[in-house]
Amino acid sequence: MKRKALEEIFLAHRDDLYDYLMLHIKDHDLAQDLTQDVFLKLSKRSKDQEVIDQPSSYLFILARNMVIDYWRKAAVNERVQKEFWSNVEKEKYVYQYPSLQYDKKVIFNEITQLLTEQQKTIFILNRNEGFSYNEIADKLNLSRSTVKNHMVSALKKIRSHIIKNKLYPVFLLILHWLDL
Repeated sequence: MKRKALEEIFLAHRDDLYDYLMLHIKDHDLAQDLTQDVFLKLSKRSKDQEVIDQPSSYLFILARNMVIDYWRKAAVNERVQKEFWSNVEKEKYVYQYPSLQYDKKVIFNEITQLLTEQQKTIFILNRNEGFSYNEIADKLNLSRSTVKNHMVSALKKIRSHIIKNKLYPVFLLILHWLDL
């Protein structure tokens, strides 16, 4: 297959292959790498055999096989599994709303200004770093109920601020993130 024909196939199918791989793997960098790998295999194959009857079908079969190989490896690699599920959660919001990450930082900075230092520390440990109330209590040498009371107070202040300032669109953006 000629170089020009390979370029045309690449340009015609690159985005669809990438979308297919993203759908199944949920990792932008890996999907880009695998998209390139598919075309490298096509290029290698075209040197061995002059004509590929159905290049589109061939490309998607290669992509499917790469996804299967990825999941075989992931089945025995716990780190890959955790990374996948983490990416799934991130992708729900970031892929659909790219500005959400920036908005989240701005909103987070604004709402933490409403809180006392103790509330802010507990809120950040819980919502940003994922610590449980028990872990926070151990880390700060507080009782679990004190940690819970600070979180309840912090969330009340945040809700009150949102309602008082009529920040309903902001509220909708952070509803899931803050579990309000």
